[in-house]
Amino acid sequence: MAAGCGNTRPPVLRKFTLARSTSGIIQTSIEIKRWQRKLPSPDEVRPARCPRCGHASRCPGRGLGLHGHGVVLRDVWGPVEAGEVPRFHDVLLRRFRCVHCLTVLRVGPSGILPHRRYGGGAILAALALWTLYGEAPAT
Repeated sequence: MAAGCGNTRPPVLRKFTLARSTSGIIQTSIEIKRWQRKLPSPDEVRPARCPRCGHASRCPGRGLGLHGHGVVLRDVWGPVEAGEVPRFHDVLLRRFRCVHCLTVLRVGPSGILPHRRYGGGAILAALALWTLYGEAPAT
């Protein structure tokens, strides 16, 4: 039997239902522009394991451990690539649900950071301009 493919399931009723969801975003190696041109299929970006309980997403001879759970729209601020004009743009993130712990995961392209509206490239560029060139934070 593969690791993490046990037959244990947590009870359905929980005292704290908010603990089911993770607040982060699992990043893939796909860059944001390619992700926006063509949304990858769930099989292309399905994580190997649930980050909360550690169960495998695919167990040999069994059903999926992480089911596709739709998409969610996420707005990102800043330029998509270096040298572009900063703007607001939307990105669809894939959602997955763990059948073992009922956690809902969000999977997105590289550069999308959890709890941040600005993309990773915009934050890095702003920090570089501020520390290396003494630019004002508003710039």
